[in-house]
Amino acid sequence: MRDNRLKLFTKTPRGTPEAADERDTIIADLERAVAAERQHTAALRQAADELRFKVEILERSYGKQLDDARQRWEAAEGEVAALQAQIAELERIAAESKQPLKRQLSADGTINAMLDPTRWTQDPPSADRQQAVPEALASAAEDEPVEEMISPDLVFVPGQADD
Repeated sequence: MRDNRLKLFTKTPRGTPEAADERDTIIADLERAVAAERQHTAALRQAADELRFKVEILERSYGKQLDDARQRWEAAEGEVAALQAQIAELERIAAESKQPLKRQLSADGTINAMLDPTRWTQDPPSADRQQAVPEALASAAEDEPVEEMISPDLVFVPGQADD
């Protein structure tokens, strides 16, 4: 086709029928090429529009997913902060509960001295403790309602397997 274009611009007598036929052929080829390029351009425009539409949908979708992920992340941060506060509180309680043991260890010297069974058996209970134990047992007995118990034979049938 390029050769045909060159022939168009070469010097041939214009009045000859051969030059007119070549020129018409070149023009027809060029018109077909332009029409093909227009179709190709229209197909590319349509493909570009379809891809732009898909990109917009994906942007909206990923934007929503990103927002959801951010909300989950913020909720997780809140939970972590609450758990860290609980850990700090538990560490404080643990430190407070160790204080009497540390004082006891510093007074006796070692934990073995604290756990010595003779130490526990040699100390007689105080009079207050002796009086408090029977009172506690009596008040516990008064607090309990009297209930009639069902015989185990009525509840458990012999030969019946447990589920």
